[in-house]
Amino acid sequence: MECDGDCRWLRPAPRSGVPAVLHATGKDDWATPPDVVAFAESVSGGAFDVDAAALRSTAKARDYYGPDHVDLGRRDFLQAYWGITLGTRVWCNPPYSRAAGGLEVWCSTFYTLACMGVQVTALIFARTETLAWHEYVAHAADVYFFKSRLSFVDPVTGKKRHPAPAPSALVVWRPGYDGPPRYHHVRRGPTGAWEVSP
Repeated sequence: MECDGDCRWLRPAPRSGVPAVLHATGKDDWATPPDVVAFAESVSGGAFDVDAAALRSTAKARDYYGPDHVDLGRRDFLQAYWGITLGTRVWCNPPYSRAAGGLEVWCSTFYTLACMGVQVTALIFARTETLAWHEYVAHAADVYFFKSRLSFVDPVTGKKRHPAPAPSALVVWRPGYDGPPRYHHVRRGPTGAWEVSP
């Protein structure tokens, strides 16, 4: 379905009673494995222009937003995303804690950006029962479900940790597209790289 310009621009209010952290470690700074980023670039049209939630050492694009950015106005993407320009390709592996905004707020922002002409590719947990999935992922163009759980990278050691406590999905919101998404299954190919299952 094409977006008719009447896309929802509402940011949901945080809900009470939701666990503060949705993963086992309590950390919000896990980095995305390089092979997952390579796959994301391959299905998103090339390298990303902006990483919406990173540290300088873990950014997956030439420009980033994050808590260690030298420009104080670029430390919180959720507060400063209005400066993103038409045609920009945004990458995000958002922090999953409520303190960092929560998945619902991040997905609402991604959908809003797509309505503004920005392509957003996000790596999120495949928690399809959540409001974020029903209200915002439902408007994405493509959803890629990984066959196995991903192992994220510790930003301090640079090493992959044990598999995540939940399955992951890559969600792509494209300008002018207002759902429903096309669903794809992703597995490791013969070379070990991620690929869409035939």
